[in-house]
Amino acid sequence: MLIDELHEAREFGELRKYRAQLNAAELMVIDDLFLRKLPAHAGDELADVLMSRYEKSSVIITSNRSVDDWGKLLGDVVVTAPLLDRIIHRGYLLKFEGKSWRLKEAAERLAKRAATA
Repeated sequence: MLIDELHEAREFGELRKYRAQLNAAELMVIDDLFLRKLPAHAGDELADVLMSRYEKSSVIITSNRSVDDWGKLLGDVVVTAPLLDRIIHRGYLLKFEGKSWRLKEAAERLAKRAATA
């Protein structure tokens, strides 16, 4: 997980090197942000990474949590507002509603197995 890797790099004194690697990537994908509860320091770490990439490199973030909840989830409403401002400034916010495709496919597989059993 990105936050864990940032924390580890800080502990080993390699944060500057790791952040340079993150900034050099043309595309960063953060999948399922907030799937797990983030540690207390995660909001600042995530904000630092994303703000350093602002208008320089592309970022894709997926989450099943509304952006309205991000302040609470990151633990800092003050940091969240400018972070979202930068993410959305030249980006696109796509909202998908409905049932999970994974759950739908799993239900179809189970129904198919039950029909053939």
